[in-house]
Parts: sequence; structure tokens; C-alpha cells
Amino acid sequence: MKTSPLYLALFALLNFVAASGAQTVLSIDFNERVADQTTNTANNAAGFDSFLINSNTSITAVQTAPSTRVFGGVTVAVAGVGTAVTYDDRLRALPVNSGAFTLGAVFRDFIFNPSAANGDGLGVTVDGLTAGQFYKVTIWSYDNSSTGNRVSDWTANNAVVKSAYVFNGSTLPTSDNDNKFSFKIAADGTGRVVVQGRRNAATSSAGSVFINALQMEVTTPDPPTVSVPPAGSTVYAGDNPPAFTIQASGAAPFFYQWRKTGADISGATNLSLTLSNAQAADAADYSCVVTNAGGSVTSIVAHLTVLPVVD
Repeated sequence: MKTSPLYLALFALLNFVAASGAQTVLSIDFNERVADQTTNTANNAAGFDSFLINSNTSITAVQTAPSTRVFGGVTVAVAGVGTAVTYDDRLRALPVNSGAFTLGAVFRDFIFNPSAANGDGLGVTVDGLTAGQFYKVTIWSYDNSSTGNRVSDWTANNAVVKSAYVFNGSTLPTSDNDNKFSFKIAADGTGRVVVQGRRNAATSSAGSVFINALQMEVTTPDPPTVSVPPAGSTVYAGDNPPAFTIQASGAAPFFYQWRKTGADISGATNLSLTLSNAQAADAADYSCVVTNAGGSVTSIVAHLTVLPVVD
């Protein structure tokens, strides 16, 4: 089977990214000041940079203006979102755990929006990224003093990335895979990613949206998926069959390669495949390979049946 130069170039790029490993561009631990609330001493976890919010010198102090920090040329701003834009930070005791759990310092302190109103929450804006580059974003969200289900919905650049994220502080973490979620998002044309978490009042037993830490790594998008596969048809010899068409979902741009019985059809690299004057030799299984920067997927086969014309 002949492989096109386009595929070779794409898969060379993917292999290079995989071989070079993930590049972490941001790892921040949102921190409360020390217990007396009077100094800037960081309580950050190992491997994370500390983010202290502005001018919080009292356990009862709240913030209304964004807090902004710069980490290696990447600017991070935190703010409240919704009707209640106030936000605050807290310091807790290290969560008790009984398993393979090493992120106690991440969960020890956090920022949060204390509002109980639906849709209120927190926003984190990251500037200085590469426009169009995909990033894997990981959010840690937990508080071992907040019992009852805390449910929030999360978006990134206005796209839903996590619906009904839930934790209950009475359920202690047992591994580093607890109380976090990840997603992939491309930076917009200005090199910005805006992450927002908002309270889901329909299912949350209590208010508040929490962020303990945030990490961003350079990545590739997920491979495409076939949302509408090609359909088969039956025609008589000499007729023009309906065009084979396909629709893909995921991160554009997409590249197409149509196949006949598993072999590439030369020049068939469009969204649709059109045949004319069908003959017995055209009767076969047709499929399409869809490729993007994250990988490729092959559609299900669509069979073309060509009936002979008899007098």
C-alpha cells in the first residue's frame, strides 16, 4: 500500500512530539499565607511555583480585583466570575491519606469563590502562550473541610471541558489521581487560555468553587472522530453512484484519504469521493482515513453494489 508524503510528514511530527516528551510550561500551586496571615511565606508543593493572591492579610479578607503573577514569561490572572466576583484563599491541615498519595501540599491550601449562587465561581486567565498550540491543562480542586458534594462546571475558552465535577471533603484522597481533571485546549489567536469553573447549584449541596493547583503542558490534540460515516449504495452498471461523504469531529484541519478494499485511491483526498459510470470492477468496500495533528481514524466501510443490466 502506498503511503502519501502528507501522512509521512504528519506522523513524523507526531513521533517527534512523543519522543521529546511533554513540555511543562506552567505548574502553579495556589497558596494561602502562613497561619498568622501576616507574611508572604509560600506553602507550595514540590515542583510547583507559588501563587499568593493580593494583599490578603486577614483570614476574613476577600479580593474583588484580579490577582496577577508572571511565571517565566507566562502571565496568570485569577478573578471571581459571575454575580459575586469576590474570592479568597484558605490554609488547611494536610489531608490524612492511606494510599499512594503524595500531593498533600497541593491540597493543603487553595483559592475559592464562596458564593452559593448558581454560575458564580473562579476564572484563571493565562497569557503569553503560543497561539494555536494545544495544551493539556490539569486542575486540582479539593478541600478536606468542605463536606457535602461540591459540584462545578468548567469551560476553557468558552468550550465545556468538564461538566458536573464533584468532590466531597469527607472523602479523603487515596492517590494522586483523586480530585483532579484534565483536558486539552488550544490557545486562541492571542496566545490566551481562559479557564472558568462555575457552581452547579442544581446538584451541589453547598456553595464554592475551589482551585488548588493548575498545570499546563504542550501537547497535540486528540485524534479525530468520525461523526457521520460514509454510506453504501446499490446501482446498476453504467449509473453514477451517490457520492461517498464523511464528516469528522475534533481539531481541524483534517486530511482525508479514501480507500478501496483497504488500498489508497490515488488523488482521492477530498471530503467526498465521487464515482461515475459504475462497473463491476467498482463494486467494493470503500472507507476513509481522517488525519489531524493528533492522529488518525479510519471510518467504517461502505459497500458499493453494482448490478448487471440485463435485457
